[in-house]
Formats: sequence, C-alpha cells, structure tokens
Amino acid sequence: MIDWLSFNLPLDWQEPINDGRFVSLRWDGSVEYQTDKSLRLEGSHQSSLSVRSVERGMLEVRGNPAKWFQGHNLFGTDDLHGLFLATAVRIAEVVGVEPSSEDLAAWVRGDVALSRVDCTAMYELDTRTDVLEWLRAASGIASVKYRGRGHFQEGTLTFGMVNKGGRAKDWQLVLYAKGEEISLVGHHLADGLPWREQLMDWADNKLRMELRLRTRELKRFGLHTVGAWGPSQCSETLGRYLGKVDMSEQQLVHVDIPEHPGLKSRHKQAIACWRSGVDMKSVMPRQTFYRVRKELMELCDLDIGSRANVSNVVPLRRVLEARPASLPSFASDVLFVPPPRLRAA
Repeated sequence: MIDWLSFNLPLDWQEPINDGRFVSLRWDGSVEYQTDKSLRLEGSHQSSLSVRSVERGMLEVRGNPAKWFQGHNLFGTDDLHGLFLATAVRIAEVVGVEPSSEDLAAWVRGDVALSRVDCTAMYELDTRTDVLEWLRAASGIASVKYRGRGHFQEGTLTFGMVNKGGRAKDWQLVLYAKGEEISLVGHHLADGLPWREQLMDWADNKLRMELRLRTRELKRFGLHTVGAWGPSQCSETLGRYLGKVDMSEQQLVHVDIPEHPGLKSRHKQAIACWRSGVDMKSVMPRQTFYRVRKELMELCDLDIGSRANVSNVVPLRRVLEARPASLPSFASDVLFVPPPRLRAA
C-alpha cells in the first residue's frame, strides 16, 4: 500500500495557509528569517495531514493520506495517483480554496512533485513472537550490498539507519512487527474505529516491510512526480528493493518463548539468546544478568544461568517463513478506495 506521502500541491491560495509563523530575530531586533508553521488538518479517527504555504500558489503536504481517510494504515490502496487526487480535492475543501483550472489540470496529469513516498507490504507468521524472532534472526544474517547489515533496535530492523541529526538516506527499508507497533503509545488504533478489535487481532502476527523513498532516489528512477506512478508501481518498486536483501541460508535455533503478560522486550531477547546456546553470564553486565535472571525466575520459572538445550537447530527459512498476508474478510468496511480518476477530474 501507499503509506506516507510528501508533495507540493499546486493550489491558487489568496491568503497563506499555516498555523502561524516562526520568526528568528537578530540581536538588534531585525528579522533574520521567518517561515510558516504547518497546519494540521484532522481526518478520520484522530489522523491528520500537515499543510503549509511554501510559495505563491503552492502548498506543502505531508502525512499518511490512506490513514487520513480510513483511520488506520494496516492495509490500503496501491493507486498513488488516485489517492493523491482524492487527497488534493479534500484538502482544497477543508482549507476553503477553490482550485483553478490550471491546478486541476496539473492534478489530473500528475504534474506534482513528490519528495517522499513510503511503499509497504504485510507478511504474516504464526504468532507475534515468531515475528519478533524472525526479525532478531534476520538482524544477524541479512545484509544489503554496499550497506551491510541492518540496525536492529527494539524489535525494528532498519537498512539505511541514520544517526540522530544526520541527513536522511535516499532510501530506507524498515521491517518491524505491526502488532507490536499498534500496542505502543501514540500508535494505538482510535477507540471509535469500526472493527477495531478485529483489526488488532489481524495485525498481531504481521510483519511490516516498509520502503521509504526520498527525493534523490525518486528522481533516480523517474518516480518524482505523481503521474509516474501506475497502479502496479508500488508493489514493483518495493519488490525491487526487497530483492537487494541477501538472506543467506544459515542455521538457527528455533526458540519457543513463553507467553506471559509480564515479559518485556529485554526478557524475550534474553530468552531467545539463552535458548540459542549463548552463555548469558559472559555477554551481559553482571548486575543486568542477575536482575534479568531473577525477574525471569519469578515470571516463568526459567533460569538463564543454566545451559539451554540447543539440539533443535533448523534452517531459518523453513521454520520462520514469512508469507504474504491476505486481507481480512471485513476489509471493505475499513478500506478507502480512491474514486475513478475521470470522476475525480
């Protein structure tokens, strides 16, 4: 599906569209520079888009249009042009600006510059624990040519990680457990969302693969305008980058992590390492080892100070096989489908 979009929307506004301005003053009180603040446009079920005037007749738009319309981004449309048209029409209505005939013609042709596009796909394993274990195993063996292995942190595997404050990479590939993400503060599905509980159940065992393309990479492949994106471009582009990941046929120990509401990420990682045959006392700081050991003994009567049985060595791909996820039976009730382009025009 098309997830995040950043683009400059041709819109013939008369008054600047913003949420105020940032102004930098010199020591003598003169203005050094000033810029418009982004205005949040509220959408479906607590979702929003950010817009602001950047130059005469142009509006900068950033956000997740699919989520703006349907209230979630678990699945959605691959039709970037159709999604853009529906978003542009709705933005013009919300800000109260009538687009000119030139604006409309540019929208329909797709003469609109893109600065970021996120393409995503969902895969599934048997349980959320399997998804987390798949990510942990992949972090040790998966690599991308010229970039090496990904950066694994808190259950998310990122190829093209950038240090805080650094310039964003031209492209990033991010893999994570979607069921884990929507359980975090700030990512919850809205309470009033139709089929909310069923959506959460459906997402629980899903592996999200997310490709983030920025301006230079979009230009490199001629995908820097809306009109360049055909109906199958999203899946084809994502497949091209997934093909860059080398997942060698190595072996691993398939671990069974006990289900317990009190287990935190550090506990699950410790259990996975211990059951892979790692001497936990030698790899963990002394105080951390004894603290985690005590916690696991109390939670699930498991002693990571002992040696685990590592006889269950099996091929990674056979045991933890991620399969493309199919849509749930109720998907049509919570899926935004862009109207046909001629009708939008």
